[in-house]
Amino acid sequence: GFAAALLNYWGVGDKRLHTGLLALLLLGQRRLEVRTGYGAGRVIKPELLQSIQEERMLPHLRASEPGAALEVLVRSISEAMEKDGPPH
Repeated sequence: GFAAALLNYWGVGDKRLHTGLLALLLLGQRRLEVRTGYGAGRVIKPELLQSIQEERMLPHLRASEPGAALEVLVRSISEAMEKDGPPH
């Protein structure tokens, strides 16, 4: 998809470890895509991303609060990385 191509084109994240994450939110098109690099995908599984989007982000988007939706995404990803990610 477009978000995956953009993630690769921009080179988001560590190039060797593929740890990038891109959130694409197009309000006018009512489109939300969140993509991870392969390295980040080891911790941030597709099921977790889907759950975050459906259960935590969509209520904010439906309430016309896109900033709050993105904040919830960042917080949720950060919590998952702290819990299950590699040690610092």
